[in-house]
Amino acid sequence: MDEDDLKESVNLFEQAVARDPGYAAAYAGLADAFALRAYFGGVSDPASFEKARSAAHRSVELDSQIPEPHLSLVILDILYFWNFAEAEQELRTALSLDQNSPYAHEIFCWFLMDFGNLDSAEVECRKAVELDPISVTNNAVLTQVYWFKHEGDRALEQAQKALDIDPSNAFAILSLGTAYEAMGDHRKEVDQWVKLFRLRGQQVKANEELRAFEKGGYSAFLRTDIRFGEANGNYDDAAGDYAQLGDKDAAFAALEKAFPGRTELFLIKVAPELDNLRSDPRYADLLRRIGLPQ
Repeated sequence: MDEDDLKESVNLFEQAVARDPGYAAAYAGLADAFALRAYFGGVSDPASFEKARSAAHRSVELDSQIPEPHLSLVILDILYFWNFAEAEQELRTALSLDQNSPYAHEIFCWFLMDFGNLDSAEVECRKAVELDPISVTNNAVLTQVYWFKHEGDRALEQAQKALDIDPSNAFAILSLGTAYEAMGDHRKEVDQWVKLFRLRGQQVKANEELRAFEKGGYSAFLRTDIRFGEANGNYDDAAGDYAQLGDKDAAFAALEKAFPGRTELFLIKVAPELDNLRSDPRYADLLRRIGLPQ
């Protein structure tokens, strides 16, 4: 899913609610589209999130007995507004409305990962996969759980399941890349990132980062990725690269630049590329400011 796809999804849901202002599910979809565009497309301005929250609340007003609008509020609360108590309450409401909603269990998985509760997150993600085994997203999210748990073999096996369902799915390709990262196989990891960049139409980035890796190894790849990340405002990516290079000061400087946008700090508590920052007091302070337990 690229920026054009994400923008189009927002446009389509806006058309849907314009044509039928009483269509609750469409308002929930609009809220999710705004959130996904922010997280995957880099469009995370406060106005977009306020529009998303308004759409989600309107969906609840129209029909509070379906889980989707409650889950939309959960996504917004954990991704941008950092209202974690409210997010948990909305999660409980969504699951009480439909215990067999794969989407509800997937979102619960993300919520638990955000807090670093990886064993519980795995339970929820596996439930989502059991309920909808042919969902690429559910299988890919479970891969992420194994990556965060530093279980490379399980991550690789799970990523392959996602790819078997759809070999061209960007999230599945990303998940395979993280699986190889967990296993320390940087050659195969970089191959997946390059494949992902090309899928997204980022040909220059793909060519330069592949060339850097082939000429200078993984550290050269990370430095090139930093250049692209900072140029495009992807400071969380740059922070992870700096951390892996052992430059803690630059990593924390990048995280501070990411802080106002908020969405880039999602999953900061469990991201493996930040492992060597966790003992630094600046890391604990960042978690405190977000509202996550240390």
